[in-house]
Amino acid sequence: MMENLLKIIRKFINFFHQFFITLYVFELVVSKKNLLRNRKYFVLSNKGSIKKKQLYIDHFKKNKKKIERFKYAKFFGIEKNNKIACYCWAGYKGTNNWHVAELNKFINFKNSTIIFDVLTLPEFRNKRYYQDLLKYTQNNFLKKKMTVYVHSTNTSSLKATKKANFKKIAEMKKFN
Repeated sequence: MMENLLKIIRKFINFFHQFFITLYVFELVVSKKNLLRNRKYFVLSNKGSIKKKQLYIDHFKKNKKKIERFKYAKFFGIEKNNKIACYCWAGYKGTNNWHVAELNKFINFKNSTIIFDVLTLPEFRNKRYYQDLLKYTQNNFLKKKMTVYVHSTNTSSLKATKKANFKKIAEMKKFN
């Protein structure tokens, strides 16, 4: 009973929150490969690639719903100390009708590759992992428009996104 009540409260907070947030939208088209720092980068393109390593199997056991994303996206990351230190998804199919979960609305990103669901584990933050991951992802989508949206209050991600050469092009809110 208490568990269900907590779920309802979380849904209400998320619903209410979407009316007050602002997301900054950044774009970039990369024409030549970025030089990358010496890190252990990886990309998974389909469900079958999860089985290559226990680290990936463990990650997706905790996040089973995310496996369906392979229909329209690739999973990028950086490994460190047998952990996924930082990861993101790059959606490259169906971006003309993209659901922005933070605002619970659909946006037309006009065939752009969308970087979404980014996470850096706390012990790896402020060490350029996100910035490096963005550059690695860019190298996999040369000459294609890439878009990333960042919460306006996430100063670390905003700084890293700019350092990865993305340019702010817009702001998104629930009702604009």
